[in-house]
Amino acid sequence: MTPSPLAGLWRAGIWLLCAALPSTVHALDCGTPTLGLGAGREHSHWVERDAQGATVLTERGWLDRIALAAGGPCGAATWEAQWARSQGTRHYDGQTQTGTPVQTSSHLRVDALTLSGWMPVDTFAQTDRQDTDPAWAWGARVGWRQTDRRIASTPTALGYPERFRAWQLALGARWRVHEASGWRLSATGWAGGSPRGTAQVSLPRADPLTLPLGHNRLLALGLQLGSGARNERAGAWSWQLRLESQLETTAAGAARVITRNGVPVAVAWMPEIRQRQTVWSAELNRRF
Repeated sequence: MTPSPLAGLWRAGIWLLCAALPSTVHALDCGTPTLGLGAGREHSHWVERDAQGATVLTERGWLDRIALAAGGPCGAATWEAQWARSQGTRHYDGQTQTGTPVQTSSHLRVDALTLSGWMPVDTFAQTDRQDTDPAWAWGARVGWRQTDRRIASTPTALGYPERFRAWQLALGARWRVHEASGWRLSATGWAGGSPRGTAQVSLPRADPLTLPLGHNRLLALGLQLGSGARNERAGAWSWQLRLESQLETTAAGAARVITRNGVPVAVAWMPEIRQRQTVWSAELNRRF
C-alpha cells in the first residue's frame, strides 16, 4: 500500500513540532511547573453504522479514569501535557457477520496523550493587577490515543480483540466565565480531527489484520472549576473539578482482504464509528 501525501505531511508536521519544542520552551522562559493527579468517571457511548447509515452496533457503559498532568507558564502562554487512562466494560448490542442479533460485553482500555497550549487574547482592556489574565485565550493541542477493545464470546459467536490508534489535532478557545478571590470558573471548546487511524483486528480463525480508519472529526466542550487565580501569592496546592464532553465521527475505512494461513477468504472494513464521551473528574495539583 502506497502512503498518501497527506499522511506524509502529517508525520512531517509531528516531527517538526517535536524537534522545535525544546528550543521554543527555552526561548519562552518557562516558569515553575505544576504537577497534577486526577481521577474520575467516564460515560462511553459507541455506535457503528453501515454504508446506508443504519445502526449495526451500539455499546455504552461506565469507565474508571485516572490522569497525570504537568503544566506551567511560558511567557504569556501556558502549556499542559496529560496522560489519561480509562478502563471498564461496555454493554454490546449488535449482530454477527450473518446478521444474527447478539448481546454481550466489551472490555475497554483507553490510553490518551495530549499536549496543549494556550495564548491569551487581548480582546478586553486589562487592569494593572498582576494577577488578572485576559478573559479569552485561544489554544492548540496534539493528541494520540490507543483503544484496546476485547469483545466477549457468546454461545453462538466468538469474541476477538481490537486495537485502535490515531493522532488528532485541534484548535480551541477558552473563556473565563467568573473569577473570585478563591476560585475560577472557565469554559473551553475544541474542534479538530485527524486524517486517518488504524485498527488491528484478530478475527476468529483468521490471520491478524490491520484495517485503515477513515478521517476523524471531533467537537469537545468543557467546564473547569478551580481554586485560586494564577499569581505569586497563590499556595503551592490547588484543585480543579472538570466536566468534559466530546463527540467524534470516524468515517468508514477502505476494505482489506482477510486471509487464513495466507489464503484469501473474505473482505473486511471498519464501518463508520460515532463516539460520545462524558467525563466527570477531580484533580489535585502542586506547583514546584
